Amino acid sequence: MRALRMLLPLLLALAGVQGAPVPDLARFVDGALRRATAAGPELEAAVAAARPILPRIAAASSPAIPEASGNPWLSPHSFGPGIADYARNSGGDALHFETFIESARRIVARGQTAKRTPDATSRWLDAQAARIEAAIAALGATPARPTLAAAAADLRVIALFARFHARRQITAIHYNLFRRQLKLTELIAATFQERDTLKVWTELVEAAAAGPEPAQDDAPSRRDLLPHWREELRRLAANVKDLEDQCCPPDESLKLDDIWQPTLDGDRQAPTVEHTAPATAPAGQPLLVAARVTDPAGIQYVRLRFRRGAATTQFAMIDMSTGPDGRHQAAVPAGFVLGGQEILYFIEVMDKRGNGTHWPDLDLGLPHYSVRIQP
Repeated sequence: MRALRMLLPLLLALAGVQGAPVPDLARFVDGALRRATAAGPELEAAVAAARPILPRIAAASSPAIPEASGNPWLSPHSFGPGIADYARNSGGDALHFETFIESARRIVARGQTAKRTPDATSRWLDAQAARIEAAIAALGATPARPTLAAAAADLRVIALFARFHARRQITAIHYNLFRRQLKLTELIAATFQERDTLKVWTELVEAAAAGPEPAQDDAPSRRDLLPHWREELRRLAANVKDLEDQCCPPDESLKLDDIWQPTLDGDRQAPTVEHTAPATAPAGQPLLVAARVTDPAGIQYVRLRFRRGAATTQFAMIDMSTGPDGRHQAAVPAGFVLGGQEILYFIEVMDKRGNGTHWPDLDLGLPHYSVRIQP
């Protein structure tokens, strides 16, 4: 719930430019999860899968608030019916998530990143949606109780919201590759991908209209959001038509041209990290950080990223030295370790096949460790 509360300012800022106020998506999701939990244990797995979806979408692909507040075409739910808008979004956590522009630049340069890439976020969102859908399917065609049926209908919408953004992550990469390379085949790929994205939003609108409504409470319902989602569907359809007018149909030579594809097979496993963070550390002494990092492909690098908790500066970076049995270590300089403050840090790793990650794992909690420095 903390992550959802952190998302509210973004969604409210976006909603404020739409004319008629748009019911808050974060409050709808919060209410849906609360009602599903109260409906019984049958949907426990679906609730667990749905809970991190909206914060992850905001972290990976939301627009910056200053830009959004001046652009009436950015929706607080789709983050822009025009793919040109969506493809410029930087997300709420550019430190841990690769932006769409960064992704296109890296692909063209054949580079590497330890950030979560848009295609990795896409796979994660689809996996979360599949978990929700499996739990709903286990209820059978007729859920035992009306409250259970209403909760399942809400969760179905959240699953489709995840699938919509999963597809748009890929569309945005293709679109930015087109802009960077002026390669028509990437625009064609973006167009076909956006057609699939539109189908998912159509399903979302249909799902929002179906199923019994939950008992009225202070959270927006599916029916409250439905008019805005229908309007968004109209805009999304117009965007697809614009893309089709720009690119299609291609001739045979363009069809044969290479286009980027997400990696679906081979080694995609990032290194394994074993690390225990200290809760406190003495002031004025180097803060030693040690970890065991292993990978069958071998380790390319291990880096320590750190900053003071009260600082607004970026995380500093130092390489961690390599020791026996996959052990790596580095020390935050003593002059940086001030009494009564807090040191935030995370570990960045990359194997020799270009699979990277940040540790601690974003899926398990906060994206960094926190060490309190003794006075």
